[in-house]
Amino acid sequence: MLFNRERLLNLMDKNELEFLIASSPENVVYLSEFWSLSHWQLKGTQSYVVYPRDQKKEPILVVAQGDIDILADNPSWIKSFRSFGTCIIEDVGNLDLTDAENEYKRLKSIANGFANPLEALIDALKSLGFTNQKIGLDERNVPFVIVNELEAILKTSITPSYEIIQKTRMVKTEEEIKRMKQSIAITELAIKATMNEIKEGITEREIFSIYSQEVVKQGGIPSLNVIGVNEHSAFANAQITDRKVKKGGIVRFDVGCTYQH
Repeated sequence: MLFNRERLLNLMDKNELEFLIASSPENVVYLSEFWSLSHWQLKGTQSYVVYPRDQKKEPILVVAQGDIDILADNPSWIKSFRSFGTCIIEDVGNLDLTDAENEYKRLKSIANGFANPLEALIDALKSLGFTNQKIGLDERNVPFVIVNELEAILKTSITPSYEIIQKTRMVKTEEEIKRMKQSIAITELAIKATMNEIKEGITEREIFSIYSQEVVKQGGIPSLNVIGVNEHSAFANAQITDRKVKKGGIVRFDVGCTYQH
């Protein structure tokens, strides 16, 4: 499991939280290993993990209908979910379906389809037995108006709790360390492979292309991409240009990648 359960529960106890709601893309992944493309790419997109302090209760994912296929391809350890919005996929009666396609069909058949993420979130809380307990909310990806509506509908006050998840993440789990080490190894191997291709006249853009391809070949996704040559290497945030490597010039890599989020 990716997240540090014991540390999270201790911090929830310390802050007297009965429920914790993750909202930012990185924290939703951290608690559930559910990754939403739209959540990461489109600002304002909502996804949540509702995590109860009572370990007899199962956490609930709140996702867009259009993201259910991600649950089929990359299952979360959290099995219960609420969905909102619409996503039309026609069933034409094909019987020769893959396991992932059958799972997608099953998930679609039990999906709720609430009108909006707020309705789905409230239903998730109520299904977990919320009455008037203290709720912590990762406020980093939630519009202020939604916080106000949530407080008004539930007749409670929301405690900003991004910092609680941040403190939880400060102590890495074995799975986190494993993935971090692999991302570092991929980055180092990609740099070494790129260095072998560098010669006088090659451009920053060409260097970046070689590096990126090497990262992808090894299962990573390029993330931090600062490559500067010659005098441009002094730029702290050097953006890729067509500057060419000069004889005796400097090539500076400030790069990294993500591996399994």
